Amino acid sequence: SKLSLELKTLQEELEAANTSNKEAAEWMQQAVLYQRQTSENMSQLMAENEELRTRYATESNSDTKIEEIMGENEVLRAEVKEITERFDELEAEKLDLEKVNLELQSDKVGLQNGM
Repeated sequence: SKLSLELKTLQEELEAANTSNKEAAEWMQQAVLYQRQTSENMSQLMAENEELRTRYATESNSDTKIEEIMGENEVLRAEVKEITERFDELEAEKLDLEKVNLELQSDKVGLQNGM
């Protein structure tokens, strides 16, 4: 009777251990699935991160390009301003020379008439 009681206790402990093992195996299976899902998510996030990094680099690069172009634009504006000012100076000189030319022509006519 004492032996059968011990046997019964051992069987119950064995069943409890088996149940615990089954639960542990299910937990382990869930953990593996979770790890696999996490790993896939991580890969996807890393790919998205790389894409964003590339896009940011491209956008930063285009911002730099825009700044370069704007700088070049400023230089060109300054050059156009200088050229315009020089053109205006030359235009004024031309008018002065035309005036002098007219005066010389007038003097010449006067001299010819006086001869």
